Amino acid sequence: MRIATGCAVFILLALGAGCAKNETVKRVKEMADRACACTDAACADAVEKEYLDLVKEGQKRGSDDDRDQVAKDYSRMRTCITKARTAGEKPSEP
Repeated sequence: MRIATGCAVFILLALGAGCAKNETVKRVKEMADRACACTDAACADAVEKEYLDLVKEGQKRGSDDDRDQVAKDYSRMRTCITKARTAGEKPSEP
């Protein structure tokens, strides 16, 4: 369930354009924290699915600071998801 770069940017903008500090910023930060604790692809996929569900819910418009924080946590979450998905892969031989 990998997201293409263009799609990920769209999803980030959709969430970022409508986040409310109280709940959305908090939830995305918590998801990023959980993604960074993942050690395998199954865990990473579960966090990603939760994020996509949040995006589908739609959010209220937030401040620029809210959107900046969501973007920062989303980026951290994506990095951690990628690491978790590749953690079990063996390096390819030349």
